[in-house]
Amino acid sequence: MQLRQFLSSMRRWGAGLGVGLLAVGLVVTGCDSDDSGMDDFDDPSTTLTLAQRVSNQDALSTLNTALGVTGQAETLGNDDATFTVFAPSNAGFGSYDVDALTSNEDLLSSVLGYHVVQGDALTASELEDGQTLTTVQGDELTVRIDDGTIFVEGARVTTPDVEATNGVAHVVDDVLLTNRTAAERLQFTNATETLFQAVDEGTASTLNDPDQDLTIFAPVNDGFEGLALDALTGSDQILSRVLDYHVISDQRLGSGDLPTSGETPATLEGGTIAVGEADDGTPTVNGIPVSTTDIQAKNAVIHLIDGVLLERLDVVQRATVTSALSTLATGVSGAGLASRLKGDGPFTVFAPTNDAFDQYNTDALVGENRPQGLLERILKYHVIPGQALASGDLSEGESPGTLESGTLTIDLDDGVTLNGRVTVTTADIQVRNGVVHLLDDVLLRRTNVVQRATVAPGFNILVDLVGQAGLAGNLSKEDAALTVFAPTDDAFLAALDANDNGEIDDDEVPANAKELLEYHVGDGVFYAADRPTAPSGTMIPDGQDTDVATLEGSNILVRRDGSSVTLNPGKKAASVAAPDVDVTNGVIHGIDTVLQIPSGN
Repeated sequence: MQLRQFLSSMRRWGAGLGVGLLAVGLVVTGCDSDDSGMDDFDDPSTTLTLAQRVSNQDALSTLNTALGVTGQAETLGNDDATFTVFAPSNAGFGSYDVDALTSNEDLLSSVLGYHVVQGDALTASELEDGQTLTTVQGDELTVRIDDGTIFVEGARVTTPDVEATNGVAHVVDDVLLTNRTAAERLQFTNATETLFQAVDEGTASTLNDPDQDLTIFAPVNDGFEGLALDALTGSDQILSRVLDYHVISDQRLGSGDLPTSGETPATLEGGTIAVGEADDGTPTVNGIPVSTTDIQAKNAVIHLIDGVLLERLDVVQRATVTSALSTLATGVSGAGLASRLKGDGPFTVFAPTNDAFDQYNTDALVGENRPQGLLERILKYHVIPGQALASGDLSEGESPGTLESGTLTIDLDDGVTLNGRVTVTTADIQVRNGVVHLLDDVLLRRTNVVQRATVAPGFNILVDLVGQAGLAGNLSKEDAALTVFAPTDDAFLAALDANDNGEIDDDEVPANAKELLEYHVGDGVFYAADRPTAPSGTMIPDGQDTDVATLEGSNILVRRDGSSVTLNPGKKAASVAAPDVDVTNGVIHGIDTVLQIPSGN
């Protein structure tokens, strides 16, 4: 049965059983954190049947409810039969979805039947290491005794020899589910609820096939944190690739069989995984810790892991399923780069997070009305083609070429920094066709003056006025060498918004707007930093005044005192608030005041 059909049928059963549970007043209690409430089992009296023994114990209330749902309480109340019962305590049910267990009467009956051996009342002293017991529905239980402690199918006997008139019960700390398929175990286990909900039909048929022999590395619920589940489950190709990559077929590798030397067994998906161990001895899969080992199922052994294995996704798929990269994924698709980045590569991708994009005018970057070609240019600059460069492969000062044809500058003084200002926050995310590094900012050096101002927050008025004045073409020329002193929106409002309505109306635009804007553009590239970040730039000398010729024809007097830069001191001075923003045709300095053309010009 396909897993989704299986789940659907369980839900239908659950709807019908809900009324019945209310009618008989049965309530599934919360599971205790220990086996308290078991004191009555010290009573040697055997005047109660097994059903009565269970019903009288608070610590077995969940089991009692389950027996009531299936009618098996009546069976265990039969004095004409003899049973050995392995009774899960409430704490034993604590790791499981009790609603899922009790919502299908036939399935629940089979599960509970696996805890009952008929015909013998086997006390603890009669149980032997390696002994095999046949349950009422024909499956077998295996007993293991380790240093005096009794285990049945891995569940520990916490209270042995609870005697009754028709047999004996042994309280265990887990529900016996080793005769269930891997699909059923994943469904019942609280820690794998998210995984189970994500399972597609193809993988489900494999996990539910009793004839399979599998090793499954199952991500726990918290392991999906940071992933876009709708995107993961919304693509059959992505989901199938991810799920199958967690399964090794034709092998049941228990914890003792897991290699520790980096061996790479093949998965159902076709790729290989690296199984090893951390410094503390914890088993790992592709570096992700294995938190729980050796959960046995009829057709598999399951190991719980703390993350999702995504290495077999390509660059685009990885961005698509990562919540923090949704803006990038949208941009890659919108820029027509998806097919390229799904190719063989290899690629090194520096991926700005959503927070990085949110620092800018995202409509201009990824919106429907964005400037033509801008997004493609920006994103290509984040890709190094032909190489999968892990952080350890990068060298101080190197300048690898990008898909856009520009180069990046690598700084390794404190982690990995690009172009002197953008930091790699998470390095070395492996994908099928390369490696991805997350960034805290967007690399915009390979935009021109107009493009950079368009995407920068707080410069909308400048962009509008440049367009109205017909200067966009000149300021976009790639072979230009310009220094733009760019007033912020607040600066323009302070200078031009006479009616104080928060915008520059047509009648508030100065008649000499073109000349005013040209006065803010220096002829040549001048940097305010201690060293220029482009070879063609000139550093403004510290501690002295420098005249910078403008496109309008007048000079701007620039004074730099350390990190403080002032324009036209002594007049209506302006301060440089955001210095040294590199662009392809020069540099931009954000300023807090609109400069006034000197009188007489």
